[in-house]
Amino acid sequence: MSTDQLVTELWGEDPPKSAHASLYVYVSQLRKELSRLSGSDIPLETRHPGYLLKTDHQSIDFHEFLRMHRSGTADFEGGNYSEALRTFDAALAAWREEAFSDAPRGPILCGMENRIRETRLSLIELRNEAEIRLGRYSKIIGELRALSEEHPFHETFQYQLMVALYKAERQVEALDVYHRTQSLLRDELGLDPGQLLQSMQKTILSGER
Repeated sequence: MSTDQLVTELWGEDPPKSAHASLYVYVSQLRKELSRLSGSDIPLETRHPGYLLKTDHQSIDFHEFLRMHRSGTADFEGGNYSEALRTFDAALAAWREEAFSDAPRGPILCGMENRIRETRLSLIELRNEAEIRLGRYSKIIGELRALSEEHPFHETFQYQLMVALYKAERQVEALDVYHRTQSLLRDELGLDPGQLLQSMQKTILSGER
């Protein structure tokens, strides 16, 4: 990563004159801290036009999360839902807290944070779907309620909650999820629910199974 990118990340578009000198000090301190934590030299190299951190993917937790995401997705797509669940649960268990929760965010970290968040949500969607495919409707309703409240505009979570409630013979509650989401979208965004939710509402009203 170039020094100019790092300066912008740390100080924004109007950095102080001392920014490059301060960056050099920070990099030196970072090298020492990484070496202390790992017990070995960390290959944080000075390489024009900036710095390069040479490390393998296995030592970066997000790459390990991506690996488990791919593995679980392959099992899911192959119909091995129980194995997919085990892999997804292992990935989520390794997720300690929000990425960069204690770090100031510049444009690079913001972009990475968004990517990590969306990757985690996509894994949770697949995990929920695996539970549904296995018929564990009652088991997952509580988790889906929490997710739907935490992410009220996330229509996939609302849909999955509707499916689980309907399959658990709780049609009225399933329709209530639809109506609450419909009201929220109309009031806040001036939009109607997407095709996925509308289709599920029609399924419930028609009594299809």
